[in-house]
Amino acid sequence: RANSAFDIDYSIYKLYNFLLERGHSIEDMLSLGLIKENKKEGGYYDYFGGRLIFPIINNKSKVIGLGGRTLFDAKAKYLNSPDSLVFHKGENIYGISQIQRNKNRDRIILVEGYMDVIGLHNQGVTNAVASLGTALTENQARLINRYANEVFIAYDSDNAGIKASLRAIEVFNKIGVDPKIISFPQGMDPDEFVLKFGKEEFDRLLKNADKSLDYRMSLIIDQNRDRIELTKDLIDFLSDIEGNALREIYTKKVANSIGISYDSLIGDVMILHEKKEEKKSRQKQNSNSSNFYSGKKNQSGYNRTTKNQPVITRNYSTVERFKNTLDLQFIALAMLSKNNYEKLEQKARSFINLDIYISMLDKLGLEYKNIEAGSIKNLLDFDEFKNKDIRGAFMNLYSTYTEDKSRDLVREHLNRVDNFQSKLRISEIDELLKDKNIGLDEKYKLVEEKRNIANKLQRGEIL
Repeated sequence: RANSAFDIDYSIYKLYNFLLERGHSIEDMLSLGLIKENKKEGGYYDYFGGRLIFPIINNKSKVIGLGGRTLFDAKAKYLNSPDSLVFHKGENIYGISQIQRNKNRDRIILVEGYMDVIGLHNQGVTNAVASLGTALTENQARLINRYANEVFIAYDSDNAGIKASLRAIEVFNKIGVDPKIISFPQGMDPDEFVLKFGKEEFDRLLKNADKSLDYRMSLIIDQNRDRIELTKDLIDFLSDIEGNALREIYTKKVANSIGISYDSLIGDVMILHEKKEEKKSRQKQNSNSSNFYSGKKNQSGYNRTTKNQPVITRNYSTVERFKNTLDLQFIALAMLSKNNYEKLEQKARSFINLDIYISMLDKLGLEYKNIEAGSIKNLLDFDEFKNKDIRGAFMNLYSTYTEDKSRDLVREHLNRVDNFQSKLRISEIDELLKDKNIGLDEKYKLVEEKRNIANKLQRGEIL
């Protein structure tokens, strides 16, 4: 079943000749990581030759890379395709195509590797995914979150698995997701557990999965060390919990668990919490006081000399690169559906100032006039996508978008644009206030404008 579901196959060292005979260039094969140069004997060889092949399929059901597992002794047990124009490890997830086709996808289980995903699938657990040989990234976490109401982390039970779970919790927390943790008996991984005990026992573990705070608290308590050091670590853990009510609940749990007075413990926790909040506040003030961009820009914060070229290289400022990403997101979301285009067009035209992107918006408008709803076929036929930088950057974004999440994606993007423009305006005001020739009335108006924007940002009115 897994072979059929995941298109697993075996490579027999014939891919290089097969592709060469069909007119594919060596340069393309090298850039996609399908072949490697044989530096000792000359020529080229199949990079994945003699390995079990796991196609990496994105949420658009397109093969974008390969994973290869050796069946014999080899220096590297697993190989993955290198990053390319169509594949970025840190932005894709193994098994996401299965999730996309699964109508019942309220839950997603994150495991460590291909074999875990396939082993679980063979036993009827069809909602597992894995990161691609790297520590979980924020982009991967966002992709998982688009398809699930609940996220479960089911990494191996060894020390490496525990550390990876803690890192994954931190990544998910950054995007506002609180995952649950499935714990296996010592030394077991998900594939081994479900094979030995079956789906029913796995479902029991799923039902009893720990909340991330309970998991972290238990790890600290179970370390069995000096009581004073244990108490210090627990106070540090509790002081990081956001929200007074939740912090108090877990402080009571810890007090009962290690036999310490709640009143004395909550006092120490709050003192450390306030110190951390003061430090964060100072860092934020220092960040806000620094100039939001470097170099002289126009009012939009964008260098007009680059009007006809997209900013994708590392030679540009952080602001320019971020704005270019926002521009591309306008185009990618608008291409997802006619409904998106109609919601975004007005804002996009007032925000984007590169002719090449405005041209793409114009073409989209003409294309959508000919259809009542839905998306555009052959969207990459636009002349603008002949630019490899634009095409690559666009595909990295577009491949992670799904039409069923369009409403949320559009809202989140418009919020990011408003946030960007607000922070940029604050920086512009800071620059204007440095002018010694500015009048008092004008200065007062600028200060008031800055205060109003800052207050809206703080209150969350501009997300």
